[in-house]
Amino acid sequence: MKLLTIVMPVYNVEDYIKQALDSYFDQEDDRVEIIVVDDGSPDQSYDIVINNYQKKISSGALKLLRQENGGVSSARNLALDHATGEYITFFDSDDVLLNGYIENVLSVVHDHNPDVIEFGFKTFYHDKPVDGSPAKFVYQKFGMNEVSNVRESIYSRSVWYPWLRIIKRDFFGSDKFPEGVKFCEDLMLFTRIYQKVQSIYHIDKALYGYRLNQSGATFNIKPDYFYNLLSFYQSLDNVDERYMDYLKINIAYLLYRCQNGTKVPNEIRSEFFRLFFRYIFDRNVSHRKKVILGFPNTHRIIKRWFKK
Repeated sequence: MKLLTIVMPVYNVEDYIKQALDSYFDQEDDRVEIIVVDDGSPDQSYDIVINNYQKKISSGALKLLRQENGGVSSARNLALDHATGEYITFFDSDDVLLNGYIENVLSVVHDHNPDVIEFGFKTFYHDKPVDGSPAKFVYQKFGMNEVSNVRESIYSRSVWYPWLRIIKRDFFGSDKFPEGVKFCEDLMLFTRIYQKVQSIYHIDKALYGYRLNQSGATFNIKPDYFYNLLSFYQSLDNVDERYMDYLKINIAYLLYRCQNGTKVPNEIRSEFFRLFFRYIFDRNVSHRKKVILGFPNTHRIIKRWFKK
């Protein structure tokens, strides 16, 4: 059994995958395994892994799996079925692990054994070095935290990137990524898991390099995103906690962002309006999100005006 399993789904990343894997193998540790899942990629990504890391595959340092294209959630879930690590994390195949990633993470596992480990990150474009980018953190409480002390900050900021957190494998027992969902699948999984965890260790270092990719789902909204988000919203338990209100507010923002002539049901629209009045003076909720909650038609008019 390993201490950590790193899961890497792969699809159409022939230009980046070697840089990503090299950033891991430059600091590899025998207490860590990396599982690469080729999700039916039509390019040369799979061959690049085979040709450059055959010794790693033969030794078991890299597990290479392959499936017909099923989407990123399906690929991650397949890797979870094969993972042996006490902790699980995720690594996008066009990103990089920064120096000290493995050392810092394993040190926290050994010294503190939290339910979740979080850390900072840097963003970069393909033509600019990641080292020159500033470190970014979701919130500013570092070290060991009880989840009850940071949950509201995490839910209000709604940054649910899978690679931003390392989670004990036990929490993935019955919870997996929703397959067939191509947008906010991470939010749908991790907001459930974070209701169950008790402790988070937040490392005061940027350990991950996130490549800004204009072809990703975040920058290219599709019509089915709206219906998946709406279904998730309707599945939420009726928990009277502030952090759950923050989750609903962020889903409201995403729903109106994905809206393309489709109406939000009246009963949900009424709940958004109640949230508007409840959080109108809450500094954790941005002005834009407040406008969407209370006056969505006004928001759409403003959005169209700025596009002209």
